[in-house]
Amino acid sequence: MAVSWNPKEAFAELADGRVPDGCQVYASLLEKGPVARFENDDGSRMWGIFSHAEIDKAALDTATFSNVTVPEGSQRIVPLQVDPPEHAGYRRLINKYFGPAPIRGPSRWSVPSRAEFSRR
Repeated sequence: MAVSWNPKEAFAELADGRVPDGCQVYASLLEKGPVARFENDDGSRMWGIFSHAEIDKAALDTATFSNVTVPEGSQRIVPLQVDPPEHAGYRRLINKYFGPAPIRGPSRWSVPSRAEFSRR
């Protein structure tokens, strides 16, 4: 069951000190339900999924849930805002850069440390 949620109001309680931390803000939301609908400043509405189990379901149900969150014809953030089957092509291109070996090994893309930089 989806609930209506006002994140500005919820986090205002955090900013005002009425709740001790952000975890309590989400805990109070989860007491109402794991899925919430909220409105953005521009009047558009979005769904938020706040439990691990529901996120797993949504991630695997690409027929119901979409990553395309921009109006048709608008610029998308690829591959984050791309749905299957188009998504697969982008993943094939970038997966090799994010596997265990590239992450573990030295990278030509890494930023030098201060000590390395001063030796140059």
